[in-house]
Amino acid sequence: MKQTLLERLIRRFLITCVRRVMRRQDPTVVVVTGSLGKTSTRAAIAHAIDRTWPVYTRSLKSNFDRGPLMAFFGLRPNKSIHSWQFWLVDLRQIFIESWRYPHSHVVLEMSEISLTDQIDLLRVLKPDVSVITALATVHAAGYEEENVVEQMRSLIGLSQTVLYNDDFAALKPLVGGHPRIVSYGTKTSADYSLVARQVGRQTELEVSHRAETWRLSSRQVGRHSGVAYAAAMAVTHILSGDMKPATEALSSLNPVRGRLNPLRGIRGSLVIDDCYNANAISVGAALDTLSTFETPRVAVLGSMNELGEYSSRDHRAVGVKAARSADMLVCIGEDATRYIAPAAAKAGMKEANIHCFLSARVAGVFLKANLPKSATVLGKGSQDKVYTEDALLPIVVPRDRQKLVRQTSFWKKKKDVFYAAQGTTSSP
Repeated sequence: MKQTLLERLIRRFLITCVRRVMRRQDPTVVVVTGSLGKTSTRAAIAHAIDRTWPVYTRSLKSNFDRGPLMAFFGLRPNKSIHSWQFWLVDLRQIFIESWRYPHSHVVLEMSEISLTDQIDLLRVLKPDVSVITALATVHAAGYEEENVVEQMRSLIGLSQTVLYNDDFAALKPLVGGHPRIVSYGTKTSADYSLVARQVGRQTELEVSHRAETWRLSSRQVGRHSGVAYAAAMAVTHILSGDMKPATEALSSLNPVRGRLNPLRGIRGSLVIDDCYNANAISVGAALDTLSTFETPRVAVLGSMNELGEYSSRDHRAVGVKAARSADMLVCIGEDATRYIAPAAAKAGMKEANIHCFLSARVAGVFLKANLPKSATVLGKGSQDKVYTEDALLPIVVPRDRQKLVRQTSFWKKKKDVFYAAQGTTSSP
């Protein structure tokens, strides 16, 4: 990304401030990256080790050039450098904290597609632990998997310990040359091996490492949500943290909005909000979770954006899995209608049980009128121009609606503009 002279100067100043922090106080740094599950994993790690040390972390993604540098000092990653507040308040805060940094442990989330842009920062941080959650063809339009591999290598080579998800076979050769690698995941061969069992709205977990086993529960649903907890237990153990408080902390951790978040629905239903974003792998894992529940099961699937040449293939694969996992399918968006619905019908789902809409709000009206009693409803779809959560909003009980993803005034205004352009002006 081409930078202006001002942007280059600000970045140099920020790097200097981070270098001063690392030289004077040397906080423990954990970096989380990967194609899937970064935010849930970052949140779980921070929550687990916080019972042993004061931890600083950010809930916002740090995808753009200055993002991680701003986040390191507690500022919004997308803060404008042209505002008076940035010059009079934020730079002062950064300078002060560079001399007396208030955190002993830092957990940062970095985009897997911008790591090489952060190489100067990574050389300063030299992460104590880097966690790689997944390697998949995500945002494939203009960004292929081999590019992601190169990005990850830039982090791996500068990390003291690399913790990787052994469920993704492609990660093992990627990290294999590192002198200290540790694995986690659902395979018994993983150094920190997870066993997960769905019990109603909770997931009971066991994480084993050699002769030790830790038992905890997750308020999220689904085995793959438990993998983030396995990573958190692994990081705590690697850093010699207190394991018992870590298990207690994780058992009390609320799900991140839009990531397998169980909500109460109308007519005794369970609504699983997994609407934050979507690609074929994450949708497939979510449908696997849906299949573990009693019937009737409803899959509300929005289009998956930015898949480029893989779009038709990946949407069709999701349609086949939906036919095996759900009793009713609601599709939202052009690609979901064009590919997911026909693939589900071809795979055996009755066409009478497949319903397609271009608008999530219209789909929500349909769901409210036609939702079966005691159903389990999964919502999953990409973010921009889909907004699957708006199809779930009418079927979530009022006291849980604010727990849905993207319910802030910022997002509501943005979605109102989108729906107005689409011709869907009424609120769900």
